[in-house]
Amino acid sequence: MIQQYYLSIRVIFSLLMLIFSTKRLSAADKEYYFSLGLMRASYQNSDINFRQNRYQRDVRYYQVHAKDDLRLHNFGGYHITELQYDMRFGIDLLDKPHSFELSLTHFTYQADISQSVRKRGLWDGEVVDQVNSFGSDISQWEHSNGLNLLNISWQYAMFEWQMKRIEISLRLRMGGGIGFVNSNNEVFDPSGEKLKYDSKKSLHVGAWNIEQGIGLYSKFWGHYLASLYLTAYYIDVYRIKLIDGEADQKIIAQSYIWALGYQL
Repeated sequence: MIQQYYLSIRVIFSLLMLIFSTKRLSAADKEYYFSLGLMRASYQNSDINFRQNRYQRDVRYYQVHAKDDLRLHNFGGYHITELQYDMRFGIDLLDKPHSFELSLTHFTYQADISQSVRKRGLWDGEVVDQVNSFGSDISQWEHSNGLNLLNISWQYAMFEWQMKRIEISLRLRMGGGIGFVNSNNEVFDPSGEKLKYDSKKSLHVGAWNIEQGIGLYSKFWGHYLASLYLTAYYIDVYRIKLIDGEADQKIIAQSYIWALGYQL
């Protein structure tokens, strides 16, 4: 865990130093912009480590499948899915092919409880190694209330094209940062009763992540931006609070984001 914190801090610190070094440039040498986009994501199967001391449980579920939460929710009488969004504030260096961004990305992760998974470890005081329905132990496992990543990233323009009032660039991006997770989980106790996760403890859940990807950026009419990002995230979610216990998992997500922005 210490190495994970150290790596995340190093990524953030290195990128901050690069951003702050742009202060030596004049205002004419850089441009600021803001963008807001909508996102869809897919997730590779991941393992979940699950511990509840009260019931003598210490198990791992292998290769759990998950997807975006696309259930309809009631918002002021309208039934819509919870939005997955991406907000970015960036700095373009005009005389160099580099730019930097501060971003906030919101995922809605939902595990499929109907799937069969391998379960191995200690369960209710007994050693188990079996394949059974994920939903027989856990009635709900999701981060749909908020898997939020706060990242700093560096971008390199591999290709740029300009014609009249339209500019297009293809940019490689790398970055990383921290995450804040609001999980919503339900597990069964030995008698079969549901034990609902206390969402008020969500601030005790954290994450760190590394991102890399590619983006197609366009600027038109001087100030307006339109972008498409294809990004992969490695996300380590830890200290997921349970009833008298906790869990952790590592998630690999691939996302694509459509965004509109404005040059400030």
